[in-house]
Amino acid sequence: MAATSEHPLLQASQLAFGYGEAPVLRNLDLALARGSCTLIRGENGAGKSTLLQVLQGKRQPSAGWVRLGGRPLRGQRRRLALVPQCPSVRWHYPIHLAGLVALGCGGRPQDPSQALQQVGLAGLAQTPIAALSCGQRQRALIARALARQAEVLLLDEPFAGLDDRSCQQLGALLQALAAGGTAVVLTAHGDLPASLRQVRQLQLRPGQMQTEQRR
Repeated sequence: MAATSEHPLLQASQLAFGYGEAPVLRNLDLALARGSCTLIRGENGAGKSTLLQVLQGKRQPSAGWVRLGGRPLRGQRRRLALVPQCPSVRWHYPIHLAGLVALGCGGRPQDPSQALQQVGLAGLAQTPIAALSCGQRQRALIARALARQAEVLLLDEPFAGLDDRSCQQLGALLQALAAGGTAVVLTAHGDLPASLRQVRQLQLRPGQMQTEQRR
């Protein structure tokens, strides 16, 4: 069900989460439109990774709610995809790139070629994943997320460990995905590549989410 004019694509209200008695997120509000690109900044330990996990439904908030298209997340989680900073992928596993991306389809028979085309890796479909560079691996993980036709893409430090060329390629990809209607949310330390423009920047601090400049 698509988001209507009355609702943002993804919305969180009065969101709270903690580990034991230690609060991490408190009273956070967030609204993301279809086709938007949002950067969440914050100091180490501010809760950026935790926030992405709560938005995706991997962790349940202790208070507040998250809605997708104006409805609760339950039964809709396939419409969101989270690419963590340290994914649990065994890159030495004897599988080719197309096979890895096909795993994102959730067992449904589906050709991964479109997702590979979107991330610029169509020519490497039969390449063993162990032979992929760091930049190619990051794009492969995004292709796996796209294969499930996710409408919201949550990326935790996607530029970490990439060289400048790979950063520029990934930035251009995220820009194109947002232009195509995907809501992109990412965390990052340092500057973003010049290829990633039209970004709303939010600062995560205890108890609030503060809007900063747009690029």
